[in-house]
Amino acid sequence: MKVVRPRPTSIAALAVFLVVFSFGYLVTVSRVPDRAVLVQEDNNVARQLNELEWRIKSAVSQSNERSRDFVNIRNEIENIFRKNRERIASSLKPVVRAPSSVNQPIRAVEPNITANQLEQLRIELLPGMSHLRSQQDIQPAFELSKKRRGVSIAIGIPTVKRDKQTYLLDTIDSLLKALTDDDKQDVVITVMIAEWDIAYVRDVAEGIKSRFLSAIDLGLLEIISPPQSFYPSLDGLTLSFGDDHDRVRWRTKQNLDYAFMMMYARNKGRYYLQLEDDILSTPSFVARINGFVQESSAAMPNWVLLEFSALGFIGKLFHSSDLYRLASFFMMFHKDKPIDWLLDHFLFVKVCHPEHDMKMCGKEKAKVRIRYKPSLFQHVGQHSSLKGKIQKLKDRDFKKNLPPPPFTNPPARVSTTLDVYQSHTLDQVYLSRDIFWGMTPKKGDTIQFVFDKPTVLTKILILSGNTQHPGDICSNVTIEVEQVDSSNVVLPVAPNPAENPHRIRLCDFDKNGQAVCDVPSNMGPLVSIRLMFTYDAKAWVILRQVNFFAAKAVNR
Repeated sequence: MKVVRPRPTSIAALAVFLVVFSFGYLVTVSRVPDRAVLVQEDNNVARQLNELEWRIKSAVSQSNERSRDFVNIRNEIENIFRKNRERIASSLKPVVRAPSSVNQPIRAVEPNITANQLEQLRIELLPGMSHLRSQQDIQPAFELSKKRRGVSIAIGIPTVKRDKQTYLLDTIDSLLKALTDDDKQDVVITVMIAEWDIAYVRDVAEGIKSRFLSAIDLGLLEIISPPQSFYPSLDGLTLSFGDDHDRVRWRTKQNLDYAFMMMYARNKGRYYLQLEDDILSTPSFVARINGFVQESSAAMPNWVLLEFSALGFIGKLFHSSDLYRLASFFMMFHKDKPIDWLLDHFLFVKVCHPEHDMKMCGKEKAKVRIRYKPSLFQHVGQHSSLKGKIQKLKDRDFKKNLPPPPFTNPPARVSTTLDVYQSHTLDQVYLSRDIFWGMTPKKGDTIQFVFDKPTVLTKILILSGNTQHPGDICSNVTIEVEQVDSSNVVLPVAPNPAENPHRIRLCDFDKNGQAVCDVPSNMGPLVSIRLMFTYDAKAWVILRQVNFFAAKAVNR
């Protein structure tokens, strides 16, 4: 058998291949990281991620813990107050409370309050005001008052001495002129002169009295001044938020001014309206506030704050039953932040969940802090009570598109032959909630109000058009009224006066789109009122106000 031997050239080629392959393998291996190195780098990345995750969880946990501590502090404070009340209550005489129409459990600093009750109040304020030593520290040093209580709205106006110009008398004048006779029986305005110079206090009080004596005699207007002993030392305050000492002292005293004002007024009315001493008010502001209170209470019974101005601490309405807690909160943190910031923190404590984020918290606060537009009060002062400060703040929403004040018309069914634009229906204007907006009236179109019961009217007021659409008015429109017939039988509503002898033409709209009709006293009860269009209009029509002034309702 023949053996085949490899050729020398083949052996040499194989050797070269092995050398090249070995070199290439070594180069490739040298470029790939060692497995141990890869594992070490992976461990480093994992450790860094774990550390970052731990830091995030720790930050969240600390934030939640601080929020819970804040709530726990509030609960502990309330427990202290509650235990003090329970401890002292057994030694007290029966407490004189506000009238039943004022829904609040807090006792008031009134002439018939006992010494024990004053002492209880002083003790309850100690956590934030440890310097209070006697009952006189929480009572007015000066007071000119008829002690009016049980009203719907108590208005508080703190005022201090200004170097340049005072706006106080003009502010009071604006408020009083905006009140109706009924308002004057259901409102009390308290002016608090927050100065410690009793001679200056008496001088200011005398100026108010000489100009507004009738309001003071009526019990509508009263004047007080807090004692200097109510205030702790305002020297050596810690500076914060970039404010100098004068500004920190000013805002700290201002917080305490508001707190004393609220403590004094907390049992006077169902609601408390906070104003400042340099404002201008809208006519009929009380009716507008009462209407918005009813609307807001129906939608959100647990509201905390209704705002009737966009600026500062102007036009803020609270439940009087909340004033004790609010004033206590201001006193506890009076050195820390300005009043509007403290108010926001108070709302945070009231409604924000400690484990929710700030976005959710903002939504919860918005539910209980409700803004009314347009604003009812305008800031007019330029020289601040802080010496040297000029502020030209103006509320841009003041008197813009001001709706008519709420008016209660007699119960009625409303109807119209006009096509209605969007949600601007006839019942909305009749209930003083919105305008009525009807599309292009034709001759013979009607707007009709049929009373649930025959009603005696004294006056009819209907206004058409508005500032945005001044051409959408009623012109060449007659107002017809339907009477009860002589047999006291209410006849069916006829389509026109000729078909119903008991329907008569009362008056017409003028060229400005207004109808002001006095109803003769001998006309008797009315069944219905109808607006009759006597022409084809080129524009739409807006009714912005419909008021039927009823003398009395007659049942037939």
